[in-house]
Amino acid sequence: MIVPVYNCVASLGRALESVFEQSLGMDAIEIVAVDDGSTDGSGELLDRMAAERPGMTVVHQENSGGPGAPRNVGLERASGEYVFFLDADDWLGPEALERMCGVADANGTDVVFGKYVGVNRGVPTAIFAKNIASTTLERTPGLYGTLAVMKLFRAEPLRRHGVRFGEGVLSGEDVIFSAHAFLHAGSFSVVGDYDCYYWVDREDGSSVMQNGGAPAVEYFPRMAELFDVVDRHVEPGALYDRLIARHIEWDVLFHRFHRFYLTQDEGDQRANEEAARDLLKRWLTPSVAELLPVHARLIAHCVGTGLRTELREIIEFQYGGGRAAPTVVDGRMFARYPRFRDPVSAIPDSCYEISDQRLNVQRRFSEIAWRDGALEISGRAELVGIDEPQEVTLLLRAKGAGDEVRVPAVVSDQGFRAEIRFEEEALGEGVWEVHVEVRVRDFAVLRRLLAAEADTAVPERRLVVSGSVVQAAVEPSWLTLTLRVTGKAAALLEVDEVGWGGRGRLRLRGGLAAALPAGCPIEASAEVVHRGDGPVRHGSAEGTFTGDRLEVSAEFDLRDCAAGTWDTWLEITVDGARFRVRPPVSELPDGAPSGLLRRAAPYATDRGALSVKITDSPARRRGRRLADRLQRRS
Repeated sequence: MIVPVYNCVASLGRALESVFEQSLGMDAIEIVAVDDGSTDGSGELLDRMAAERPGMTVVHQENSGGPGAPRNVGLERASGEYVFFLDADDWLGPEALERMCGVADANGTDVVFGKYVGVNRGVPTAIFAKNIASTTLERTPGLYGTLAVMKLFRAEPLRRHGVRFGEGVLSGEDVIFSAHAFLHAGSFSVVGDYDCYYWVDREDGSSVMQNGGAPAVEYFPRMAELFDVVDRHVEPGALYDRLIARHIEWDVLFHRFHRFYLTQDEGDQRANEEAARDLLKRWLTPSVAELLPVHARLIAHCVGTGLRTELREIIEFQYGGGRAAPTVVDGRMFARYPRFRDPVSAIPDSCYEISDQRLNVQRRFSEIAWRDGALEISGRAELVGIDEPQEVTLLLRAKGAGDEVRVPAVVSDQGFRAEIRFEEEALGEGVWEVHVEVRVRDFAVLRRLLAAEADTAVPERRLVVSGSVVQAAVEPSWLTLTLRVTGKAAALLEVDEVGWGGRGRLRLRGGLAAALPAGCPIEASAEVVHRGDGPVRHGSAEGTFTGDRLEVSAEFDLRDCAAGTWDTWLEITVDGARFRVRPPVSELPDGAPSGLLRRAAPYATDRGALSVKITDSPARRRGRRLADRLQRRS
């Protein structure tokens, strides 16, 4: 545990007590606290606490001008398998180190993210949506979004690659360290289900970052080092562009051209502009610019071209609560920030254009149900913030194939409603992913349709007019909706009753859960087939649709069937789609006569299907044996 300390006596005790109280146990924790020339009694407090804690080391040094040097001193003194950097303003949850070390031990990971809790400040939340046992930057590039140093690092890669903090700068030194450490890390873990780190902004607003950070002359040379770290360790490509875009958006534009910029004197403003302009000229390529949000693209353009009045307007608009309403022009979507298509400023349209991946798209279904032979889906899908009529279409895509089916939706103030009618839209067997397309005039955005809640109900599977079975399903982690289509209609058949309808006539009544259009033609037939040599005896059957179930009744004629095993079959035709099925049974009637001196006994096969065993009576068997002997004598 490495704790840099400078004039924070009011919060220092709470920070260190949170370490002393760790469930991991102090026998497994080494504390290196580095007093960076404090003048408020923080150094003396450290000495008193260390006198009572054998696992705590205190280093006193002259003030270095930033947290980088004391952190480096802590790294040189630390001897543990892992290192964790705790700022003296912050504190840990009681089980934080136990949980983070546990996941690192279990997975061999080099960097562990422990869930942040903001105190008087916002903190990243998306990366902590769930636990991640092990991942990489290629698989989860969003991890690079937070380079704050308050994480658990495996010490060996840091030592081997000489990963250290920049020194003598008031802000930005941790970003360089984390970027370098991340790019040498084999894998990462995330503890998302426990509040590990309480991250504080001082209530008096006295922290360095709360006051705009280090001066430009100190800050930007460190940022140049940061870009060089990425350039040395990552091959050009999609990941490279994404990492560079992250540093431009946050470490150049956000940290230097935020509200603080508006309060600076002109000299400081120009220093930031000139230093940032040099970095942007080198690193802001067209492929990187495409990854930036609109406001960042606009700020970068104004900084790069010296549009100082426009730069101030856009910063005031962005960070003063302005609403850049999206608009469609010539089939493209733009955000109406200040100076859009202003002939004097002549800022390119590309700076205002919204990538469809950055649009706020509402796309949730709240209900899915079978109604009148169709699968009806309703919910809300729209481009948020656009005050123009919008069209909604469901797009069904066969997973692993190129087939697509479009289903227009009806849109009202209450949302959208779409009906998938299977007599019109034939879906082949397989998994169909449900997307939603939202269109404003000639601009369209396509996204996966999601359930409104994790427990949004889906209806039971049903037979549809094509003869297939359709089952809606929601993927539990991502809440995406799919339709699973199979040809196994037989699996839906349920037999309600089997009984005798007269001498040698076995009757059956059952049905299948179905969603069929009104007036759908239905045919049914029944037969028994002798196992082995295949003689067939036809019976009779009838199918009727009652609204949510295809009712089937059948009669199998067993009169005078030869002795042996006879298997029952139903054949059902729905609007020309035909399928055969062996009726499944559980409760069976007793055996009964099937003809003169023969008896039929229904039974369930190993797979639960209905079969009938027909045997001769003892008198008939004796008569047959006598006839055989007489025939041999003759």
